[in-house]
Amino acid sequence: KERAAEAQRASVEQVAHGLVERSITTAQTSVHDERATKLEAALLVAEERATMAVEGGSLVQEEIAQIREYVKSETSAYEETIAELGAKLEAAQGQVKEAE
Repeated sequence: KERAAEAQRASVEQVAHGLVERSITTAQTSVHDERATKLEAALLVAEERATMAVEGGSLVQEEIAQIREYVKSETSAYEETIAELGAKLEAAQGQVKEAE
């Protein structure tokens, strides 16, 4: 009887130990799954932000290119105006010399 009771206790202890181990494993898996889900969500947010930054960077590059073109065109216009004024000044100086 004692051996049978001892064997039964050992069997019950093994089952209980197995249940505890499974519970721990299930809890760990649940925590890992939750962390993985949070990490995946964080990764998606990071990817979205990176995409927005790249797109924003592209827009900024386009704006910079437009500003450069504007500055070039304005600079060309000023250079043409300066050249015209220089030519008029030379012509006026020539007329002054002739008038003297």
